[in-house]
Amino acid sequence: MINRDFIFYWLRWILLLPLSIAGGLLVSLVIGFILSFVVSGPQLEGYKHALNPLITSFLSLVIAHYIAPINKSKVTIAISIVWLVLILLCIVITIADIKLYGESYEFKDGGTAIIMIILGLASAYLLIWKGVSSMKI
Repeated sequence: MINRDFIFYWLRWILLLPLSIAGGLLVSLVIGFILSFVVSGPQLEGYKHALNPLITSFLSLVIAHYIAPINKSKVTIAISIVWLVLILLCIVITIADIKLYGESYEFKDGGTAIIMIILGLASAYLLIWKGVSSMKI
């Protein structure tokens, strides 16, 4: 028989990846909006190129850790691997000059986004590994 706990258990697994990435994107959009009032001009783009990947990658791991019903550390590692595979694919597409839809791609701001994603993943994993994430919010 299907009960409420069974439905919520599987719903958490199904929505794990979309909610973790959407939560990170939503918070980075809000911070970018607030940042647009604080910083003006060409500096704003530089801050957004650095903060958006950092916040999105960090929060996607933390949110996935909280959403996962069981095996939280394995879920964190799996989401990290998904991020790293996406980074590697982007690097290969850029370096090999593969054209997607007739356009070639290049690193923006010297690859700051890649460095910030790796920094966000490392800091979130360190936060989760040290147990600080077990604090009640």
